[in-house]
Amino acid sequence: MAEKTIYAQTAKGNLVTLEADLFDSQAVYVALGQAGVAEEDRTGVMLSFTPFAELPAQQARQNDASTNEVPIWKPVSIISIPPSRWPIEDIYVDSPTPIALFVKVNNNYVSLSSLKSSPVGTLTPNFPEDCTIRYGRYWKRVYTEIIANGIGYTRAVTTTAGSSVTDAQTLSAELGVSFQGLSAQLSSSLEHSVTVMQETTATNTYNISAPAGKTAVFTIWQLIERYTIVDAAKNPVTYSGAYEIRLPLGKVRFPVDFPLNRLTNSADVFYADQTIF
Repeated sequence: MAEKTIYAQTAKGNLVTLEADLFDSQAVYVALGQAGVAEEDRTGVMLSFTPFAELPAQQARQNDASTNEVPIWKPVSIISIPPSRWPIEDIYVDSPTPIALFVKVNNNYVSLSSLKSSPVGTLTPNFPEDCTIRYGRYWKRVYTEIIANGIGYTRAVTTTAGSSVTDAQTLSAELGVSFQGLSAQLSSSLEHSVTVMQETTATNTYNISAPAGKTAVFTIWQLIERYTIVDAAKNPVTYSGAYEIRLPLGKVRFPVDFPLNRLTNSADVFYADQTIF
C-alpha cells in the first residue's frame, strides 16, 4: 500500500502531518519519530485523512447550568433515609447533532469517516450511524447526619472528584481530541458547559447545627456525570469488526474496535442540604 499524506494528533494534543500508510502501524510509528514525536507519545495516536479541526474555546463552568435541572432529594421527616443517589434515573441531554468518531485500529485511533470514505477497503460490519453523546447527571450522597436540639459543631468530609485517567484518555481518542481538549469538545458537542478532570481528593469542613428544640437532617450531595456515546436508537455504542483492504493477491484484515462507550466523572460540584424539623 502506498504512502499518503495523513494527519496525526497525539494524546498530548500535538498535531503533525505525515507521509505514511495509515494502516501500517510500524510506518506510522517511524514517521512520527521523524516528525519529532517522542517515543512514549507514538501510541494511541489519532489518525485521519483530513486535518484536525481547531478545538472550540473552553468556557468557564457554570454550576447553575449543570445542576438546576437535577432535583435534590428532601427528607419528609427525621426518619427519612436519604437514598444513595437521586434521582433514580439520570437526568440527561443529548448532543443535538451526530458526532465524528475515531475507532481503534492496531495501536492507534483512525477517523471513522476516513475508513468509510477510503476506496481501498470496507468496514464490516457497518458501524452504527448518527451517533451522539448522551450527558446524564444525578446526585450521589457522600455524607449524611442527624443533629438534634441545639447541638452544633464542624465536620470534615473527604471526597474525590474527577474521572479515571485511562477512561478519559480513551474517550478523548474516540472523539479525536487530546485529554486536555476533552472538556472543550464535550461542551461544544452538548452545547452545555462541562468539565472533566483527573481524580483529586479534597477535605472540606462544614458547620452543622440544629436550633434548640429542633432536629436537622444534614446531607452532602455530589454531582455525578455520565457521558455515553449512543446510536440513533439511543443505545450505548458497542463495536468490534474489521477493515478489509483489497489487494491483487487477496485481502488484508485489520481488527477494528471501539473500546469505551461511557465515561463517569465525579464533578467538583457539591450541594449541602439541611432540613429542619
